[in-house]
Amino acid sequence: LQEHPSRSYTLSRLGDRFSQYLDDTRPDREGTNQPDARPAVGWPDFLIDLATLEWTIDQVFDGPGIENMQTLQVQDLIDIDPQQWPAMRLTLAPCVRLLHLRFPVNEYYTTARKATDDMEFETPQPRECFLVVTRRDYIVRRHEVTATQFTLLHSLTQGETIEAAITAAATICDLDDDALASQLRQWFAIWAGSQFFLAIE
Repeated sequence: LQEHPSRSYTLSRLGDRFSQYLDDTRPDREGTNQPDARPAVGWPDFLIDLATLEWTIDQVFDGPGIENMQTLQVQDLIDIDPQQWPAMRLTLAPCVRLLHLRFPVNEYYTTARKATDDMEFETPQPRECFLVVTRRDYIVRRHEVTATQFTLLHSLTQGETIEAAITAAATICDLDDDALASQLRQWFAIWAGSQFFLAIE
């Protein structure tokens, strides 16, 4: 609170920079001559990732949603002229958040929520976790995605065309063009069914 005092009329925003504070004060920065250097991934990153996930869930729950909005459906995507598809842009729903985490905190969070008071937990081993957090029917939902899917969705959030987003995803994907094209159809159908998309331009 001393480092990052409230800047909002509501206390629900009090933890906006808590994850950043944890990163700034991580103990493995002490004694280094390069405060901006990135320490090796370790348990502080796990705590930072967990705090980031919990804060994101809280903000998605309280933030704008799609409950009273019309979202793009699978048929809407199918009806698009294939010639126009590459140059178009997709607008993601206002409740969609993308997280690139260093630990599998989504699994940890799910297990912890179901745990009894006598259960003990160990810090999991580092493993990249790509996560989409959204809200549907007033329930926060978490979807784990691959690095390729994350890259594609992230590009779309940056206002890239569908063609540019697919190109960015293809650069880190080990699938051939035909296999990727088949996967893309499935991904977009799943994402539309999960109401990730609000509109297309």
